[in-house]
Amino acid sequence: GADTTKAVVAMTTTVSYSGLSFITPASLPIRTPLNLSLSIPGAPGDVQVGAIVVRIVSEIPTGEGIEYGAEFTGNIPRETLEKYVRSIDIVPLLQLMQERAASSLHLCAFAPPVFRVQRDLIPEGTVSLPPEKLEELILGILSTQRRRQLIRDKEIDFPLTIPEVGRWRANVHYVRGFIEAVFRSVNTYVPTITELGLPGVVQNLAMSDGGLVIVTGPSGCGKTTTLAAMTGHINRDSRKAILTIEDPVEYVHENANSIVKQREVGTDTHTVFHGLKHAMRQNPDVIVVSEVRDRQVMDVILRAAESGFLVLTTMHMPGVTETIDRIASFFPREERDDALQALGASLRGVVSQRLFHTNAGMTAAVETLVVNDAIRNAIRSGKLDQIQILMSTAPGSISMDVSLRNLIARGLISYETAAPASRDPERLRKLLSEHRS
Repeated sequence: GADTTKAVVAMTTTVSYSGLSFITPASLPIRTPLNLSLSIPGAPGDVQVGAIVVRIVSEIPTGEGIEYGAEFTGNIPRETLEKYVRSIDIVPLLQLMQERAASSLHLCAFAPPVFRVQRDLIPEGTVSLPPEKLEELILGILSTQRRRQLIRDKEIDFPLTIPEVGRWRANVHYVRGFIEAVFRSVNTYVPTITELGLPGVVQNLAMSDGGLVIVTGPSGCGKTTTLAAMTGHINRDSRKAILTIEDPVEYVHENANSIVKQREVGTDTHTVFHGLKHAMRQNPDVIVVSEVRDRQVMDVILRAAESGFLVLTTMHMPGVTETIDRIASFFPREERDDALQALGASLRGVVSQRLFHTNAGMTAAVETLVVNDAIRNAIRSGKLDQIQILMSTAPGSISMDVSLRNLIARGLISYETAAPASRDPERLRKLLSEHRS
């Protein structure tokens, strides 16, 4: 109950080490102190726990009441509570995920938990999870509202934060009628551009006064990490209002010298386009968009960049010239000239990268385009086939073959490893020969 004179009946929906959520018909203000009497299987009697209401989770539409979230306070019978929570809670697996430095956790019926460490899938033991146990684990982290959404939509995507443990992006879904889930780590440490081994020109592009900067490359090449490092650089080294629209949030930025407002699709805005459409009214200096997938989003981005905002984004393309070609192809032929005029005026640079596994970890080959007048004119006139040639004389620009040559020369990768990523393997071989001589 809220105090010693009023008893309230409630139905517990989730329990964790730090607190619980419950549904009650009573109206409870935030910060209401609670004396909870929990019936825990295996305990000799009800367990008495102090708590305080910290949030309203949702109003239950069926008239059952309101779902609240509460945090435990005072002396907690830790051992009894941990024993119970460990039997129904997913926290131990998420803690183990952190210890293994895994990027994701896969929970599948009739299989043991599987961690993804770098690119490898590693099972945790050999004991398979029966469907009923798996369902209990997964439903334990879902509010009543999210359980109903799962039943309705058959899948649900949401952020999960466990204090003093970590942050995850969770996706719960049905497979052959069973509830399964994937948890992806959300990084709280944002690496710097220097730590990633990216060229110094990436810092310069991040500090552009306005315009468009694109990070591009194939799937799994570290585009999101590079984008986060650029955002972090702005956050630390300037006083700007940074607005991000992400699907999903994978790195969490704490305000440094700048203000960083991170909006997640599905939680804070309906779609990337919807969030971006309203972004310019939220007084940002910098707009970060996790990825451009269609013409509608690119159209708003070009307008924002032309208006003086700095826009950072990513695209799923293999290289610099392919990225510019792809942007042009978003627009129908009768609108392409106007789009290329806008792109030529607003584009500041493109960073294209490929990731390689080495004995020392991961290393990136980075192609950079820094737009100068000659490149800008080539874009405006639609002479996109000239861009790769013009890059050789544009200060700060570096071709993929030169970047690959440098990695080979440093002994980080072999020619055989680099050749598939090269634009011209024979030219790469010639660059190597010239370097050695």
